[in-house]
Amino acid sequence: MLDGNDGPWSTIGLQVGTPPQPVRLLPATEQSSVLVVLPEGCTPSDVPDCTYERGFDFKINQSSTWSEKGLYELAVDEEAKHGYGGNARYGYDTVTLGWKGEGLSTVPGQVIAGFATKDFFVGGIPLNPTPFNFTNFNDPKPSLLQSARDAGHISSLSWAYTAGSYRHLSKVYGSLTLGGYDLVRFVANDVTFGLTPDSLQDVVVAVQSITTDAAPTPLLSAGIYMPINSMVSHIWLPVDVCRAFERAFGLVWDNATDLYLISDEQHDDLTSRNPNVTFKLGPSLTGPSVDIVMPYASFDLTAGPPLVDTPRNYFPLRRADNDTQYKLGRAFLQSAYLIAGYDRSTFSVSQALFPRDGDSDSQKLVAILPPPEATSPRPSGDPAGDGGGGLSPGAIGGISAGAAIGIGATALAIWFLYRRGRQRSRSMAEPELEPQLPLESGETATPSEMDAHWAPMELEGKKTSPEQLRSRITTFEISRCLT
Repeated sequence: MLDGNDGPWSTIGLQVGTPPQPVRLLPATEQSSVLVVLPEGCTPSDVPDCTYERGFDFKINQSSTWSEKGLYELAVDEEAKHGYGGNARYGYDTVTLGWKGEGLSTVPGQVIAGFATKDFFVGGIPLNPTPFNFTNFNDPKPSLLQSARDAGHISSLSWAYTAGSYRHLSKVYGSLTLGGYDLVRFVANDVTFGLTPDSLQDVVVAVQSITTDAAPTPLLSAGIYMPINSMVSHIWLPVDVCRAFERAFGLVWDNATDLYLISDEQHDDLTSRNPNVTFKLGPSLTGPSVDIVMPYASFDLTAGPPLVDTPRNYFPLRRADNDTQYKLGRAFLQSAYLIAGYDRSTFSVSQALFPRDGDSDSQKLVAILPPPEATSPRPSGDPAGDGGGGLSPGAIGGISAGAAIGIGATALAIWFLYRRGRQRSRSMAEPELEPQLPLESGETATPSEMDAHWAPMELEGKKTSPEQLRSRITTFEISRCLT
């Protein structure tokens, strides 16, 4: 089964704590801490199998290596601009990549944020290498990406991600690569973007125009700057641009849900026509650009409880009140392949491709090396010339476990490329977190949602062991490039 109440979305398997507890997470491009759902995130009034639907929970009291830090407001500054937030129980614990038995890297002492709020229905795996700070900047805690780099588990502070597209004809799932990228998952281009100095939103593009073959005039003609943020599901655009989408696609805003709900008749019509929307992106509002084409399949998403009472088709477009809310969220990353190279502070955005699983050319992994080792010619599409080379079959050790079952199975290939290289320290730090006072029993507050259901509870529903998880949920492949 695919995860999320506004997707479906491909998730990544991690294990947290000692003994390891399995959780399913979504990539979080702007996060430095691991986000996990706590048991308090599900109540008797929630949907059946709530714990399963939210990617499993992390039981702090069952981990012998948990080190408590305290209750803080979730460090989601950019997402808070859209009304998302809540409190989290922060601490340190051990993180193991992949599922039990995969034999992948274990990284101790990672910052963990356990939350209950349903603003983020599924937890997140952090992709930002910026250190995490509590209260002041004097004791920065390395991010998961930085820790993996320092331990030599990945070649560089880099990653590549596309969310996949379950509605695509070939039903291609997401792909996350740490320390490199998958050459067959995108159309190469020569446009290079620079990461901004703001670690809270460092992946920002200029949207020069938005057009569609469903309308004779542009949906957006005057360019705007927009961050790409995978923690946000939707595409947030100016109201006048949303109005243009409404006219082109016959969308109607639903005030009760704040969503563009799609009727069955609309869905059948749009699926049949399958119109395209083209985003022209560049480093600036004029000049070099790359087109990212989103077919209707990438807008064909399903909302579930608690967003709506029963599952409904919807169009993942949201109205921005001002320019601080402009975002290209996870829906956009279904059709885009994002490669970020923090060693050189650059990134690239490319049209995503959808290779079929099992095809002989369904993967070609390329390691991104840090600057001192970048001696190879730059392959077209490589972010800012970090360098790299294709991996020969003999250089890749792969493990494939589990079998996808039915059309509801989750499959996500996450690639860890290992190549030892020189380390580079980082001086950037996230804004500090001030501790939040625990709420008394029965007391309520806004925007926190942890307080209302802090007491431990046993949830009814189908329980899944890690071994069952591997067979029911995912075809999970890990590849490592060895020196």
